[in-house]
Amino acid sequence: MLTIHPEAWRIILEHVAACYPQEGCGVLAGFPGAGEAVVAVACRNASPGDRRTRFHINPEEILTSLAQARAQQPGQPIELVGFFHSHPDRDPDFSAADRQAGWHGCVNLVVAVRQAVPVAAACYRLDRTTGEIRPEPLAVFGVRSVPFTVAAP
Repeated sequence: MLTIHPEAWRIILEHVAACYPQEGCGVLAGFPGAGEAVVAVACRNASPGDRRTRFHINPEEILTSLAQARAQQPGQPIELVGFFHSHPDRDPDFSAADRQAGWHGCVNLVVAVRQAVPVAAACYRLDRTTGEIRPEPLAVFGVRSVPFTVAAP
């Protein structure tokens, strides 16, 4: 299960809406063992291809994002939890491109955005051993409901 803290959730939703009609993307940091994303860091989509259907985060930006997340949570053992990205005018499915580029063992949050408005979200994990895609339950810490559909596993 991935539990996202409210401020991280706000950053995700604002970033993917602002990136529309391109895919927005970023890093989720927190406590991977607990499945908690405490910090979301918005990143630049550096895909050399069509940014409406692909995203890429430069490795240097991933490292910088982790440093930024750790600076926001001094004294906490903040680590990489996973990544988020949007699917403009598409469902929050884990696409073939996502599977090819996904990091095994990390959570992958996909947010569907229509007309610059986030409308649905789903979370997935690539199994390190089998490469199988597993849906993961998604919750926002301290929020009883989110303003749109969160896909069930």
